[in-house]
Amino acid sequence: MPLDDIIDLMQAYARRGISDWRSAKCTSDQTKQRVRVLLKNQVAEREEEAVHAIASITSANPRQLFIPMPKVHHKHIEQCLFLPFRDGANNASFDLLLLCGGKNCLGFRFEPPQRGTHRYAHIQMNQKMLRGDNLLKIAGLPDWVPTSYPAFPMCTSDPVEMFLAMTTSVHGYEGGMTDILQEALASKPGPLRLYLDRLASHLDV
Repeated sequence: MPLDDIIDLMQAYARRGISDWRSAKCTSDQTKQRVRVLLKNQVAEREEEAVHAIASITSANPRQLFIPMPKVHHKHIEQCLFLPFRDGANNASFDLLLLCGGKNCLGFRFEPPQRGTHRYAHIQMNQKMLRGDNLLKIAGLPDWVPTSYPAFPMCTSDPVEMFLAMTTSVHGYEGGMTDILQEALASKPGPLRLYLDRLASHLDV
């Protein structure tokens, strides 16, 4: 599926995340400041910033900004953020950052097939975020984490399904990602039905 087909989905999801980020009831000023410091202010804090950053992944000069995800209420997880990348002609990869308790973080990358032994869609852990010259060391990510293995296989390299897998890993399914999709795409019943069906099919539920 071409990358253009995932842009609307990510932007709708990001709008929901930005709404929670800007709400004092969802995200405290202390958490926001911690995010800003850890990510060197490379975070989308307004809807237009997130929408533009997502749209730019198909351009020659994408704007790499971490995008706040809709609020989770899981023990030991304060805030989740994601960052999409173009990965080849019609593929995408995603960085996922979890701000956990204290000064701790966890980082993951969701990637399409690579060369060599990782020639399959997979999930790996991160010590650093971003790519290439923009590589960013996050103070809360432990140096001892192995970043090549394990490389957990995914059953798809389709960008939409990889994105849905990543977001469901954070929100869960029933009452989680299903509710977020329904809220984010309430004005678009056709795409909403499509994504709900694809999510259910991908998860085999």
